[in-house]
Amino acid sequence: MAQKEVGIGLIGYAFMGKTHSNAYRQVARFFDPEVKPVLRAICGRNEENVRKAADAFGWESYETDYRKLIARPDIDIVDVSSPGNEHLPMAVAAAQAGKTVFCEKPLGNTLDEAKQMLDAVEQARVVNMVCFNYRRVPAIALAKRMIEDGTLGRIYHFRALSSGLDRRPEISPRVAAARDRGRRHAERHRRTSWTVAVSCWQPHQRVRHAQAFVKQRPLRRHRPAPRA
Repeated sequence: MAQKEVGIGLIGYAFMGKTHSNAYRQVARFFDPEVKPVLRAICGRNEENVRKAADAFGWESYETDYRKLIARPDIDIVDVSSPGNEHLPMAVAAAQAGKTVFCEKPLGNTLDEAKQMLDAVEQARVVNMVCFNYRRVPAIALAKRMIEDGTLGRIYHFRALSSGLDRRPEISPRVAAARDRGRRHAERHRRTSWTVAVSCWQPHQRVRHAQAFVKQRPLRRHRPAPRA
């Protein structure tokens, strides 16, 4: 039986666009997917650059307007891999068009943005996913089990390291402005995405909790007066 094909429309052609393009081309070499991804179109605002990306990454065509990409009947999955400050309108439009929606992390720069996207996909009843790429890594899955079965005891603190945001001086003004607006949200995301990957649940509300682990601090030690 011939494998069912699904048309992919990718928004974003830079770093994550290159990564996702490679993943779609290589997935069948490592796994046994039930469907075959077909690289229908990649989208970006700079026509010269997106055309080069389409040729280099093996896409059938390109678009310079994400609305045109979403409207295409040959595209089943819309993969939003643009800068984080642009996710909201793209993901909502894709959901309203009845497309399956993949969205890169961070989902949004604010909780309200993420909630709007969640509401859109739930209302449209479309398949959706945030690309937490470490979620199924064996070491992460093991850590999750160790937390759940109590092997590690009560977790009081964790630390996660990341490569951080792009701070190159030659970064474009548009991306720099978006980076500055979302810096605190993005940095918070990078430091907590490991926790989400370990938890493997879909968050429905924001939870805050603060607790002093040591209830009483030691008194200041008495120091004898210095000798004359």
